[in-house]
Amino acid sequence: MNPMLSLLTENKLNGFNFNKWNENINIALIGESALFVLTEPSPEVPGDNASKAVKEKYERWQKANDKALYFMLSSMVDTLKTRFSKTEKAAEVMTKLNELFGKASLQSRFDATKKYINARMESHQNVRDHVLLMSSYFQEAQDHGAEMDSATQVSLILNSLTPAFLPYTSNYVMNKKEIDFHELVNDLQTYENLIGGPKKKGSKPHNPGNGNGTMKPEANVAFASKPKSKKKPSYLNSDELDQKAGPRVKLSR
Repeated sequence: MNPMLSLLTENKLNGFNFNKWNENINIALIGESALFVLTEPSPEVPGDNASKAVKEKYERWQKANDKALYFMLSSMVDTLKTRFSKTEKAAEVMTKLNELFGKASLQSRFDATKKYINARMESHQNVRDHVLLMSSYFQEAQDHGAEMDSATQVSLILNSLTPAFLPYTSNYVMNKKEIDFHELVNDLQTYENLIGGPKKKGSKPHNPGNGNGTMKPEANVAFASKPKSKKKPSYLNSDELDQKAGPRVKLSR
């Protein structure tokens, strides 16, 4: 079996994966030099008096069209295969599929995009599991036609982490690091181990540190300064006043 056809039959069109299926079909037809049947107008059936060149052109189109139909029908679920089994032109099949699933795929792309935009890691989650979950969201969105480079994916992942990973994220941005997905997973796992791993559910989140990877010390209550109490004013009695004033001097008249 053709390797590309094998891939197509393993990922058959079911209505929810139209964009990805369409992409695979185009790749397969490019490999078979048959994509033109989907992008160019189909030629008219040549008459008996048509030139040899016209007849050869039509014959070439016919073979390519048959090959495209074979790839397309072989990679559909049975309900769709039955529906289009009598359609004679591959371009007509593709037009109908766009009408059926084009708008639905846009909604699916929007829903998949919301998943990774709104995703936030919980403090009790393992960072590897969270990153793999984010990766599945990216793949789902791409299956529905979304385009996203690896740098954007890394940025979205870093933005979704808990505050405990803030020192790592700050270091990544300040040093303008560029790493692939596997390196990112390994780096985050290493950092997670350094800060003591994920917290148990319900416990306080990690102390995010002071930006250089060290943990902030907790306030030391034992050495906290106490507020000074105001002293009450003291009052002297008459005897004490005499002692303070010294001997009295008698004034002469």
